[in-house]
Amino acid sequence: MFETPHLRRAMTSVLVAVALLSGAILLLGDRFETSPKYALTRPVRIDVHIAACVAEESMRLIDSAEERCHPGELTLVPLR
Repeated sequence: MFETPHLRRAMTSVLVAVALLSGAILLLGDRFETSPKYALTRPVRIDVHIAACVAEESMRLIDSAEERCHPGELTLVPLR
């Protein structure tokens, strides 16, 4: 097939336009779906007490009912 630079540029533009349009359709379709499949259908009770152990440049989350922070770490807990 004989291609000219104008035809190659037009094909690239068409492909980019189709990709952008299909991406927009997928994003909008997901946003306006009435009942997403990933949504929880019933409430879930969480029985974990989460805290954070903070050192100079690191932070890790722990279950404060089972773990404690290491020496040199500050403990951050949610206010109740």
